[in-house]
Amino acid sequence: MGDWLLAAVLVLMLGGCLPHSCAGTGPSRALLPADSLSRRVARSVPLDTLRRVWRVEASDDAPLTFPRTALFLQNKQGKDGALAVSDAQQNALL
Repeated sequence: MGDWLLAAVLVLMLGGCLPHSCAGTGPSRALLPADSLSRRVARSVPLDTLRRVWRVEASDDAPLTFPRTALFLQNKQGKDGALAVSDAQQNALL
């Protein structure tokens, strides 16, 4: 009887670890009214609204392998100054 009880307890405890136990818990793929509104707004936006304003170039000594974040710094007069770019792969701030 002790082996049977141990097996039953293990089945109940480990049942949540099986792949089928997670089925159906993901997000619903049903479209909501907000999705339709987002698509309608996206269709009304012209495609050519984005243009390149600047480009970050790295040197051969410190190449950008995985640029992650860009931060525009302001100088003391409050005007745009330098640009700081972080590289996540090298853990560097350029």
